[in-house]
Amino acid sequence: MKIKGLVAAVFSPMKQNGEVNPDQIKPIMDFLVKQNIQGIYVCGSTGEGPLLTLEERKIISRAYIEAAPENVKVFVQVGDDCLKNSIKLATFAAGLGADGISALPPRYFAPKSVQDLVECIREITTAIPNHPFYYYHLPLLSGVDFNMLELLAIADREIPNFAGIKFTQNRYHEMMNCINYKNGKYQIFHGSDENLVSGLITGAKAAIGSTYNFAPRLYNEIIENFDQGNLEKARELQLLSVQLIDLLISKYRGQPAFKGIMKLIGLDCGPNRLPLKTLSDRELLEMETDLKTCDYMKWIG
Repeated sequence: MKIKGLVAAVFSPMKQNGEVNPDQIKPIMDFLVKQNIQGIYVCGSTGEGPLLTLEERKIISRAYIEAAPENVKVFVQVGDDCLKNSIKLATFAAGLGADGISALPPRYFAPKSVQDLVECIREITTAIPNHPFYYYHLPLLSGVDFNMLELLAIADREIPNFAGIKFTQNRYHEMMNCINYKNGKYQIFHGSDENLVSGLITGAKAAIGSTYNFAPRLYNEIIENFDQGNLEKARELQLLSVQLIDLLISKYRGQPAFKGIMKLIGLDCGPNRLPLKTLSDRELLEMETDLKTCDYMKWIG
């Protein structure tokens, strides 16, 4: 299974009391479908997966799988420091019909070699032999940083249902090697919204990202212009993405800002889990003013 286009790394909606709110997932899904999203990535960094309990991750995964139409692929992130928890989440999501399973590596006692990492992945994949598995490469947060071409070479021999990588690192020579490994055998998802054009030039056909939740029109236009050979226009639109993300990260703390924008477009995903800090009402108002002043709102919602 390979897909092309945008995959939204979806939020885990929460009530004001901090409990998960699966009732908000159907409206989110309906919006994304209308925006030509090709897939969703559940309980990743954007979805605060590592901050949720095992049961909460099951609730969120079930709600998204049930809400997604057949033409929207669902990838569920099951990584946990406890591999037994990862296996429980993987078998649960696979049993509900998830299209793919993904996982961050263990991080507290992190793997010390690529072979160690492969052994951790095998623990999960053996439990779901009929489901494709995608490794989540995010060294900035996981602290686990190996050459992904080496991972592909070993996984190719040892893990039959290894299907690809969510590649969230700006090492494009390595990413290009992975995309072209064995004539493109594996799906390599580009994972940096602010560098989508770079990923497309490298050869990526699909991308997973946070801002695809609320600004998918911007990124779909980037892809459309790139595919048509309008590179100058694609770069111009990419610059808007760079400036937007820079504002949201530098002034409004990144993920809490992304979640706040969902409230601005009528899809309130509620507060964040600590240590992420929810935007205050004043910050939300200031952010909306900044977005309007910089003329970003025409791309949002």
